[in-house]
Amino acid sequence: MDTKDYMQQVGRNARAASRATARASTAAKDTALLAMAAAIRERRGELLAANAADVAEARANGLDAAMIDRLMLAELWKRDLTITSVASEGVPNAVAARRVAILLDYIGMQSAGGAAHLLDPTLEGVLSAPERELASALRGLVGSLSDEAWGTPAGRRLHGLLQEFGLRDWPEA
Repeated sequence: MDTKDYMQQVGRNARAASRATARASTAAKDTALLAMAAAIRERRGELLAANAADVAEARANGLDAAMIDRLMLAELWKRDLTITSVASEGVPNAVAARRVAILLDYIGMQSAGGAAHLLDPTLEGVLSAPERELASALRGLVGSLSDEAWGTPAGRRLHGLLQEFGLRDWPEA
């Protein structure tokens, strides 16, 4: 398999995984995150050794310094991979991890301009009550318009705006 075919397959796999993740329950996501963290802790030495080998090979092959820095970040972050509870006593780690995930989603959506999260189904957990009301009204609007309406200049413009708000599943214009 050549590089182009390999990268296309990686992209297809990532797209499929993102869809499966979006449909997964919070409990399933929490379980998966905790399992990944445990696997990283268990194989820490092996992972660091592999990273060191990758950095050495990159230097030997004259890889760009910025790319080598990226490889070295894993070493710099190793202490951040230790799971510690950020919740009050009695709050399960899975609940605390989910709260951190929601916070990270919120930070990501704010850095994306504050609107790209509004109609993204994977980010419904970070919406305020007024945002949920707005999202519901916009989804209702999408469902009520005909293909003919979407085909107008205003419909096409609305289509673009709704995409900026994170809407993915709707009629093609």
